[in-house]
Amino acid sequence: MLYVASLATLLFTGCSKEQSELSIDDVQSQATISGKVIYNGGVYWDKKENKSVTVDGIGSDVTVVVKVNNKDYKGENGTYQYFETKTDANGFFSISIPVYNSINNAEVYNLPFYGKWQEVEYIDGEFKNKQYSNVLMKMTTNKVSATEKEIKFVTISTTYENEDQFKK
Repeated sequence: MLYVASLATLLFTGCSKEQSELSIDDVQSQATISGKVIYNGGVYWDKKENKSVTVDGIGSDVTVVVKVNNKDYKGENGTYQYFETKTDANGFFSISIPVYNSINNAEVYNLPFYGKWQEVEYIDGEFKNKQYSNVLMKMTTNKVSATEKEIKFVTISTTYENEDQFKK
């Protein structure tokens, strides 16, 4: 009889989480969020074409974060799961996100990073190109929704934080 009571106690106390709880570790389905980080790199003066040309900067080695509300995992609304990855040398990223049924309005954003900036200045009757390195680019957020096995592409397009960086 003592054996049966011990076995029953072990069966009822051996599990630490309730059957109704859902953990992020229990979510088997995934969606893929892919994209590219680009930024406004300014302009330069093309002497051959005699015009200014816009520069698109590529955010390489930039941290990209996907912020998902836990309500999408049947958890508490207003608490979040964060997933992060880095961009490659060409500014591309890809990350797999657990999906219960779907994720709705997840935030996809870059952390601030340093890039290059160019501008044209008219000095002494001539256009001159000025270049700046280590210009702080700001965090920019996009929203994305996805269902399981879906692949979403997001372009994160950002610019410099403020013009004070260019003052001497």
